Amino acid sequence: MTLEQIFGIYTLDANYPISGWIAWTFATISIILTVIVGLPQLIYLLKNKDTGEGVNFYSFWIVFTGSIGWMLIGSWDVAPVKMAASAIANMLSLCLFIFTIYFTYRYARNEQKRKKAWIAALVSSLIVVAASALAIYGLVGKNSKGEALKMWPQLHAVCVVVFPMFTTFAFFPSVIKSLEQKRFMGMSKGMLFTILSINVTWIIYRFNLGINNREFTSGLITTMVWQFVSLSIYLSQVYLLILNWWQKKKNKSQLNI
Repeated sequence: MTLEQIFGIYTLDANYPISGWIAWTFATISIILTVIVGLPQLIYLLKNKDTGEGVNFYSFWIVFTGSIGWMLIGSWDVAPVKMAASAIANMLSLCLFIFTIYFTYRYARNEQKRKKAWIAALVSSLIVVAASALAIYGLVGKNSKGEALKMWPQLHAVCVVVFPMFTTFAFFPSVIKSLEQKRFMGMSKGMLFTILSINVTWIIYRFNLGINNREFTSGLITTMVWQFVSLSIYLSQVYLLILNWWQKKKNKSQLNI
């Protein structure tokens, strides 16, 4: 494969190889991390067969909705160069997230929630199929003039604000509750560190994408700002993990005295 073909995977300009390679590398890492974002939680559920304490079910649906939005923003982007990497990553991530949602209900401590497991799986599956078809059409389709399909600018301006808010603040109620009780809960540790890594890698990718394309569009800047906010929120949970670890270590030392 030529450099143009390799960079073409993520619609990057081969005339600027340094920013192109950085963007290409972190786009690939970001895709992998985004695809598996629900995997740590899924593994936790399958291993423990218990959804756990402090889990807000609507948080997972908000993340699900946010991922749908990210996929459509990337595939119907109004910019000359679409955020194809984001669209593809979220498309694959949603397929896995269907199972995460199902087992979150399946192993819930509330019997009423457990009865809704198959309904949740069916609804999420139908939504993913429909939204993915729309996203693929946005990525490969052309209008009557042979130009790439784009979202209405006004709609795009709303989407780049609303949908990132969903993924940024999805677990915010759990975060607030955790901070109030000074106890980490609401998701698995694996999912937390995956989300943190996703924010870092997407920020690096989008920054270098802007450099490579010689333009930082309003959509690109807005999504980067939201990911910085998301990074700050989830870093507070790392603080709680360290605090809880220190308290356990301190209590253990006192017992041994």
